[in-house]
Amino acid sequence: MHLSGSLNEKGDLGKLEEMNQRGKFFLVTTPGLEELARTEWQTKRELLAETYPLHLLRESGESGQVVAGGVEIEVSLAEGWILNHYLRIPTRILQRLDTFRCREYLRLQDKVGRFAWHQYLREGEVKVHVSYHRTRLNMKKRLIGAVNSGLDMARTKQKFRKIHLETPQNIFLRLEGDRATLSIDTSGELLYRRGYKTFITKAPIRETLASALFWLVRSSVKDCPVCILDPMCGSGTLGLEPLIFWEPLKNRSFSYQNFPSAPSLIPSSVSAGLKSARDVMETFFGDIDSGAILATRANFNALLGRDLPPSKVVLGDWLECWDFGELPRPLLMVVNPPYNERLKQNQDKLISDFTKMLRKIEPDICGVVWPGRVLPRLPGRWIKSVATLNGGLPVTLGVLCNDASTAVEAL
Repeated sequence: MHLSGSLNEKGDLGKLEEMNQRGKFFLVTTPGLEELARTEWQTKRELLAETYPLHLLRESGESGQVVAGGVEIEVSLAEGWILNHYLRIPTRILQRLDTFRCREYLRLQDKVGRFAWHQYLREGEVKVHVSYHRTRLNMKKRLIGAVNSGLDMARTKQKFRKIHLETPQNIFLRLEGDRATLSIDTSGELLYRRGYKTFITKAPIRETLASALFWLVRSSVKDCPVCILDPMCGSGTLGLEPLIFWEPLKNRSFSYQNFPSAPSLIPSSVSAGLKSARDVMETFFGDIDSGAILATRANFNALLGRDLPPSKVVLGDWLECWDFGELPRPLLMVVNPPYNERLKQNQDKLISDFTKMLRKIEPDICGVVWPGRVLPRLPGRWIKSVATLNGGLPVTLGVLCNDASTAVEAL
């Protein structure tokens, strides 16, 4: 479904200029995932340009710039907002509103007070988030106070629309030396809150990290696996995220949808866009914990609106419960093993058990979230790795290729 709609001949030029108005955005990521987020955006924008031909410009020449903690891009306003529905690796998308020289609190208050906030804010709660580095303006309370005072000034001169919000509106102020950057949150709740997960288990993995692992695997091989096995599934995140990687999020709303300027650029049908099933995969789950199986079933139903077939979820030990010869090929196995800090699992035994499973199942490729910074010696060959964090703990995302398999050819 295209969002282009129909334009009257008389208003074509003005409408197109409005929709193609450009802005700067920052894709916030967990440290270490910046390059994966950049390539995810580049790949998906090619697909989105087909779905939103008036909103995304094919020949923009924008490739994105990786910086610590995210990716800076300059795109149309409509594209920057639409990305909230489709990107799976970023945790938040900020829109840069203004950058200016600032060495005094009163100067900050004045600049905030003069900005056209009525295009972005409504009446209601506003949270101000500040960060600073090597600046003389280094008193957090005074910075927040200056921004809030500026907003009060703006409200006396601008008409804010009445409140219709599900979450607070977030403004971000970043000070670097004497340069101040104002941004507004376009996401609302953090993007790893997909809106489908109703049950979680102990030691959960964040959805953004699960998608990063899938994209690391997917961008490392030429052919997509037709089957995913998550043998220690927990609440099912590693196996569920690939199923929605190319789909628009429809189970939640985003802050940009409350911007008073948004309806003129993006119709309310925005979430009906990207074509589904770019990669068609069967997913199988297993866990030794009955609570994990119940959580996975519930989350699968909430995500896809149907029950998980009994043949695709197994309760039992990961080394014993699967008839591996019956699983479709090529097969991707995804694993987030227990961490020493959380479940006191002996790592030598974990490596031994993992080795046995790899030899028993012989997956064509394996995506692993491994605790620490060093990947273990396992049957096969590590072809890609990315160091990052999971819940504050250092982990490494690794892609392990089965040298004996020819079903998935490594790039």
